[in-house]
Order: sequence, then C-alpha cells, then structure tokens
Amino acid sequence: MADALRNELLAVPGIAGAEVEDAGGVAGVRVQLAVGADADAVGVAVRRILIAHGMRPSTATDEESSVVAAPPDDEPPVAGPPPPPGAPGSVVSFPLVGEHVAQEPAPEPVATLESVAVEETRQGVSVLVRTSTGAVATRPLDPMGSDLDESVAAAVAEHFASPEAELLGVVESEIAAHTVVTVLIGRGEERLSGAAVQRGGRAFVTARAVWAALERG
Repeated sequence: MADALRNELLAVPGIAGAEVEDAGGVAGVRVQLAVGADADAVGVAVRRILIAHGMRPSTATDEESSVVAAPPDDEPPVAGPPPPPGAPGSVVSFPLVGEHVAQEPAPEPVATLESVAVEETRQGVSVLVRTSTGAVATRPLDPMGSDLDESVAAAVAEHFASPEAELLGVVESEIAAHTVVTVLIGRGEERLSGAAVQRGGRAFVTARAVWAALERG
C-alpha cells in the first residue's frame, strides 16, 4: 500500500518527491514541493488522497504538521526536519491521527457443499463429503450401503463441528413432479429440519438437505 500511496502522491502537480512512513501501518507522509509550488493547494490535494485511503490527517499545529523552507546557501537552516538531499523546494509533513492499519485481513471464505462421493478401496467403502474450501469429511459405509443416509449426515455434521448431530429420519415426497428429500436432525434436545430437491444421486441430495438443516441451526 505504501508504494501505491507514494505513486499517487507523486502524480500531484507541485510535488517533486514523497516519503511514506510505513512501520506495519502508514503513520504519515512527507512531500517535497517543486520550486514555486503552491503549498496550500498541494496540502489540500494530499489530504484528499489520504482521506480517500481511509486515513485522517491531523489538524495543522506547529508540532504536528509543518512546512520547512529550504534555506538559501548563505543562511543557516531553520528548525525542523531538513529536506532530503537534492530537494528542490520545501518539505511538508502530514502526520496521521490514530492508528491506521495498512490493510485488514480478508475474511475467511464461506464453505459450501461441493460434492459427495462413494469410494471403494481395499480398506472398504466410504462416503466422502467435500466443501468448496477443499475440506473433506469421510465416513465408512457397510458393504451393502444400507447406512448411506446416516454416513452422509455424519460426514456433513463434521464440517459443522457437530459430532453429536444424528439423523433421525428421511422422507421422500413428490411435489410438482419433483422429488423432495426432507431430513430431521437431532442435536441434543434440538430438532432441525432441512430439505432439498433431488437433481442427482441419493447421497448428494441427502447431504444438501442435512447441510440446509445444520446451516439454519
């Protein structure tokens, strides 16, 4: 962010150089004025840029914000931070009020149900429930697959960190020429229901219905 802010400041007419104080978060900026530049106009432009970046420049005081004139060769330098070597004009400081974090961390992605698969290996048969974030939960199936609904529900419950969730019942119904699967989930004393329209295999529609129940709970 510091480099982008510096480049934006350098694009302001009347600014010949710019420094951004960055120690884990922008604390202030200093700009070098071009010879003959209007310090007031440059100051307005700089403050607009800082505000657009979510920063709040401090109000000008003798100690917080200053314009340091570049002295002639035959005069001693005035008090205050000197301009960097080769500065063509004055140096203006813009300290910021309060703490400014360079960028807040991006929020964690919200997981959604991605796929359900039945896998057969030498170790046996398992159901795998995968989310959009890549997380996978696995539960074993009996060789005949008669516990498919229960295994799918248990795998989905793992993604919600609800190992106590139990599939109490599954009902199929025909509504407007569509098969709807409704589940009832027990979680302690709590009862949750969810439903999904079947558009694929039984495992996936059951997972969607269980996901809907736990997501609302």
